[in-house]
Amino acid sequence: MGIIIKESFNQTVLRVIISMVGAFALVFIYPLNRELYGIFGYIINTSALLMALVVLGLGLSSMRFFPYTSATQKERKNFFWFIIRIFCLNSIVFVLGFYFLQDAFIKFSSNPSANYEAFIWHICLGALMFSVIEILVKYLSNYKIVAIPVALQTLYKLSTPVAFALVYFKWINLETGIWIIFGVLLISLIALVWMTSAKLRNDYKSSDNLALSDKELFTKKSFFGYYFWAFASSAGSIIAFRIDGYMVPALTTFELNGDYTMAVFITTVITIPISAVVSIAHPMLSEAWRDNNLASIKNIYLKGSENLVYIGSAMLLAVFLLLDFLPIFFDYLASLEFLDGFKSIDKLSREWNELRYIKLLVLVLGISKLFDMASSVNGVIIQHSKWYRHNTYYILVMVVVNVVLNYALIVSADLSIMGAAIATTISLIIFNVMKTILIYIKTDIQPFTGKMLLFVLSLSVIILSIFCLENWIGDTIAFVANNILVFAFLAIWLWSFHFAEDTKNSLVSIKKKWF
Repeated sequence: MGIIIKESFNQTVLRVIISMVGAFALVFIYPLNRELYGIFGYIINTSALLMALVVLGLGLSSMRFFPYTSATQKERKNFFWFIIRIFCLNSIVFVLGFYFLQDAFIKFSSNPSANYEAFIWHICLGALMFSVIEILVKYLSNYKIVAIPVALQTLYKLSTPVAFALVYFKWINLETGIWIIFGVLLISLIALVWMTSAKLRNDYKSSDNLALSDKELFTKKSFFGYYFWAFASSAGSIIAFRIDGYMVPALTTFELNGDYTMAVFITTVITIPISAVVSIAHPMLSEAWRDNNLASIKNIYLKGSENLVYIGSAMLLAVFLLLDFLPIFFDYLASLEFLDGFKSIDKLSREWNELRYIKLLVLVLGISKLFDMASSVNGVIIQHSKWYRHNTYYILVMVVVNVVLNYALIVSADLSIMGAAIATTISLIIFNVMKTILIYIKTDIQPFTGKMLLFVLSLSVIILSIFCLENWIGDTIAFVANNILVFAFLAIWLWSFHFAEDTKNSLVSIKKKWF
């Protein structure tokens, strides 16, 4: 677990820094024009969604077979260029398919804005750039290098608020703003190419002594046999998790998409720890399954679950408190006489009072994220096991459920973006339940304990207080009371009930190091 903890911590710190910039923009910039933010979200999210049709199963396949192709520099180079050749073929097929299907893509939409159609080919380019970056990040993780590549992968998020501000204040037009974001993607891509090239040039000594039978596990037949299932799993996973990013702007408006994208961004911050753990756990679990080391698998699975659900809960509660604070804060700023000339302050005050409702969106989406964190790395465990096909089956089920529920709840039930949030949450819970049951049946390991159940029940009481107290005792007093309740809840569970011991040990270590 040492390298997982180290790389996960490093990656989490970097992603938190990037997320802090995004959070600043979310608070002070994006509400100024929620429709404009919805347009940026539409282009970026749809590009990321279509990335699945370019990458297919290459990312997972490169991690799956790297341990069997890393004995010599020549083997590593041959395997890497084998991956790249397949990617080039995928890209050509994707562009051709995009060209012939673009009209159907546009006709599906009921969005009234002309901008929905105007940037269709920008989405195609974005999908290709996201795809190359994704493959290089996955390949570099084989060398236990995760933090910097993932930071580069998310670097474009720093350019989004800059591009937004330049467009909002009319210093550049919308198209130029989009090209600024793509320019940062290109910079990230160049940096990742340089890192990959350096690794391919340097001597790499594998710590594994592979037997001949192990080396023979990598053949084109075995690769493409796995690649097919990895394709369905990887593509299905991205579609299942990101389909709302396409369906919301397609079936509602860009302004509502801006609100929904804000809620998604907020809940994505909660998942930073699990993203870090999953990234580094892939190669570790691949090696553990190769060695049939169930003890290592169980250790990663169980420790990850308890610590992730605690950290995720702490971050979700902090988000609720922040959302309660923002209307109070901007109302106060708007009341100050020396700020009367700042129109943006008055606008932010109005917008954040209007946006109070997204706290409920964050709750619905946050439930799905917490359940995902409580389930720990179940998907990674299955993906690298001999039952990896089940992951594909479950993801395909999730795709169908999510697409059907999104359309039914957004359009038929007329629930708009709340319908999208409910659909995503239901499908993600079903998905994790199926995976957890499979691992339990096959290995007799499951991550849920009585202590975790009690923790979740206690968490529910705290969340209820956050939503209800402001209606009983007023915004400001309720905010102070909820802060006290949240701090007491988290401290008691960590220090008195000894929940999430690894998290507590990490905090103690940080305290000793810095203080």
